[in-house]
Amino acid sequence: MAHIKIPLELKANYLRDPENFLRDIACVPTESTRPFIKNRAKVEKVNNEAHRNPFLEDKRAFVEGYGPADGSIQFARYMHIDLGLKKDAVGISMCHASHFVDRQKVEIEAFGNSMKNIRLPHIKFDFLGRVQAAKGEEILLSEVREIIYTIQRMGFYLGLITFDGFQSVDSIQILRNQGFKVGRLSIDRTSTKLVLDKRSKSGDGLKRLSTEGQTMAAMQGLKDALYDDRLSIPYHEYWKREAIGAEIDYKKNKVDHKPRGTIDLLQSMAGSVYNLINNEKEYTTQEANVNQGLGDDFGDDLSFDDSYMYN
Repeated sequence: MAHIKIPLELKANYLRDPENFLRDIACVPTESTRPFIKNRAKVEKVNNEAHRNPFLEDKRAFVEGYGPADGSIQFARYMHIDLGLKKDAVGISMCHASHFVDRQKVEIEAFGNSMKNIRLPHIKFDFLGRVQAAKGEEILLSEVREIIYTIQRMGFYLGLITFDGFQSVDSIQILRNQGFKVGRLSIDRTSTKLVLDKRSKSGDGLKRLSTEGQTMAAMQGLKDALYDDRLSIPYHEYWKREAIGAEIDYKKNKVDHKPRGTIDLLQSMAGSVYNLINNEKEYTTQEANVNQGLGDDFGDDLSFDDSYMYN
């Protein structure tokens, strides 16, 4: 068991996500492969069976009478569709920012840390879906597009839709021709973020910004919202299964499933969240210098299991 002292102003960062803190800030080496989400209590907390999922996967339809809740019809919705390599299962989800919450974020800088007061979106998923094809068959992409058309007919305002997978080229073009804002977003290797921009030179209403090497940015965005209690989802049995079963491979720099596992729904949710956080901006409000350098004010002596470092 190893011990490190952490400055008081960084303690909240550690408690929110110990794994990333130890690796990225404290420079403590980690195993090459570890669980992506270690805090199972957070997964269980949002896995509420009372929160009914309105999407009927077997029928590719929604429960009767479903539509935007009162007061939320004006909120933009963000979707991501994850197409499996074999097209035997499709992950699909939609979310919106129900409100914003106040947070403080410490940024470590060379000549002193700064405290930023920020407002971050509380992300509410409207529905989750994992659509499977019949044994030996493939999902027809026309069925996926029909789900999107149904959502629009129900009165939802679709801000941005993204697909993951080279098979999505035709669907992107078809939906774009019908006026939807659509793009391609890789969750395995997230190199760009898509921002709605009417003045975009690309002609599709989207501006593409680099993630500057943060190839797990989409998956990390979902994890951050979960750990920060800014996530609300309808019940889905695969949420718990995939969230707990997902592994992060630091050598390959990606999140993947265990052998015989799945990750379709989790990747869809990560894409929807990533589209939202890149387009719903109520972010930084002000800065304050909180410490000159790392300083001498330390919090509790925090312990962590370092046994894997010596195996």
